[in-house]
Order: sequence, then structure tokens, then C-alpha cells
Amino acid sequence: MLKKTVTYENPFTNETVTEDLYFNLTKAELADMSMRTPDGDLKAHLERIAQAQNGQEIMDAMKWIIFTAYGKRKDNSFIKNDQIREEFESSEAYSALFMEMVMDADNAIEFVRGIIPKDMLEDANQEQLPVDTPNLTEVPTPEKPRRVNAVEARVIPHDQLRAGLADGSIILV
Repeated sequence: MLKKTVTYENPFTNETVTEDLYFNLTKAELADMSMRTPDGDLKAHLERIAQAQNGQEIMDAMKWIIFTAYGKRKDNSFIKNDQIREEFESSEAYSALFMEMVMDADNAIEFVRGIIPKDMLEDANQEQLPVDTPNLTEVPTPEKPRRVNAVEARVIPHDQLRAGLADGSIILV
């Protein structure tokens, strides 16, 4: 579960509003999302979109992820339905969140990492790490920069991702 706080100006009252938004993806939702892609593989689908560098497809994928993960907390439940998503989509809170994701790659990466079930994220991180690497904080610099999208970036250990973005060996697309 990810709690994301956004601040925006209410267009009707011109008051500044701060609101907590909640997001979560379950393993079942991730499996469903995978099956809804043309090739049945969510990761491959998102990689293809990123490689094509089609801005509209990238934005559509980000919206899809946001709306699938969005819900409202109620007691010990997390409620998701079309009405809640439609209300959110037409809100200034959504606009503020989406613009934050578009303008700041680090926020987008942290968002995606925050909504993935922790055990799945840990498994993905372990798969990325070579077993015989003695110092896991070192990031080898490839000859060509590695191009990754926000979803793919979630499987890269945070320190390695930051270092790669800083030294240009990783480019977020």
C-alpha cells in the first residue's frame, strides 16, 4: 500500500488543498494486467512501449497503472470500483499526481515501487542481482545507456538506479 500526499489548488475556492491518496496492486491484479496485454506479459509490453518511445502509449500505460492501483481506505478495507476511479480521474488531486509523475522520474519510480507487493518486488530485485558480485552498490557503466521505463525501473535496486541516472548509464524513458 502506498500513501501519496498531493497538494493542489481547488479551482472553485482557490484554496490550497492537501490530500492523501492510496494505491495498491495485488498479485491477482498484476496477473490480470499481464493477461490484458497483447502478448500476455506486462513487463514485455511496457518494455516495448518504452523502446518505441511513443509518448501517448507511455502516458496511457501510466494512467492504466494509476487507475488500477487507486482506491479508498475504509476501516480495514481498500475499496476499488469504477465510481471511485471516475471521481478520482476528474479531480484536481489526480491532475496534481499525474503531473508530478510526468515531471519527476524519481517520483514515478518510487510510485511504481510503492504499489507492487513487497514480496514480488524483493523477488524481482534478487533476480536482477548477479550472485557473484562482491559489491552490490557498484553500478557498471555500459557502453550505451540502458533505457528503462518507470515499471522496469522498479526492479532495479534504488541505489543502483540513482547512480545510473546520475552518471548517465541509465536513461528513464
